[in-house]
Amino acid sequence: HIIPQYPIRNMKERLDIDNPHADLGPITTLPRRQWLEKYKKDAGALQRILDQLRNWLEERYHTRVEDKSFVCGEAAEGEDNAATFSPAEVLDAQIHIRRFQILS
Repeated sequence: HIIPQYPIRNMKERLDIDNPHADLGPITTLPRRQWLEKYKKDAGALQRILDQLRNWLEERYHTRVEDKSFVCGEAAEGEDNAATFSPAEVLDAQIHIRRFQILS
């Protein structure tokens, strides 16, 4: 007799999306009924986190990238309308993008 198992993340009650070391929680597998119960309980929190990440990414895009020429590294002298990011800002954006992908 085979009992199907479904993967689901054991989310922390609160997740600080700006903390690059915050634990997303382990993935576990549950039988269908337990998975459905856990999903119903955790879906709202997961959606709030995804909304926060989306808002962060969208705000950065609209203020820093949209309608600007893209430059990898420092902008050339006199290029005021370029989307440039420091290495720390690039890393921060990568963390937020990856978290959004992982949790989606």
